[in-house]
Amino acid sequence: SAAGGVGLAAVDICLKLGARTSGTVSSQFKADFLANRTGLPADQICIRPKRSRDLPQAFSQVLGPSGEADICLDGIGGSCFRASLDLLSTGGRIVHFGGATYAAPGDTPQWANIIPKWIRRPRVDPGSLVSRSRGVVGFNLIFLTDRTVQLNRELDGLLGLELPRRPHIGKVFDFDDAPDALRYLQGGTSVGKILLKLPKVGIHQ
Repeated sequence: SAAGGVGLAAVDICLKLGARTSGTVSSQFKADFLANRTGLPADQICIRPKRSRDLPQAFSQVLGPSGEADICLDGIGGSCFRASLDLLSTGGRIVHFGGATYAAPGDTPQWANIIPKWIRRPRVDPGSLVSRSRGVVGFNLIFLTDRTVQLNRELDGLLGLELPRRPHIGKVFDFDDAPDALRYLQGGTSVGKILLKLPKVGIHQ
């Protein structure tokens, strides 16, 4: 979602660099929040339709005259990934960094819903990528946590952009309430980052 923590940061970076930017969200509330926070025009924000077959047209309508994207960040997967991949321009890239569509709300995995989605997940034909010089990249931040030099270099680059807004903190939970924070995230209504507040510990404790 363009109204989540990663999405908001990506929108700010793209706008700072002068790129025509579009984003997708799951609700009108998030669309209004995104527009008010970033100044992104309403016609560049897509509220994702419920039916998978409606996604390509809905996405295309917010991408400008070409109806294509040069770069796409996908944290949802499934039909959203497929629609985004199909709308990549020649030479375009899609970065897949999450699979929210496969996550089930609540404490109990809903296998009856998850397994069919997993079985039907998109497959990528390498030949179709070559024909238009398009690329698919997977990204997981956890593999960079021990590469402090690289992380610091990337952070220095981001700080050098002097983005106009601080990261938006949607809600803060005490560390002991981490399960509630996860449920809140799974509920699909959150915007920005969700933080866990660590308890204060005395220096001699």
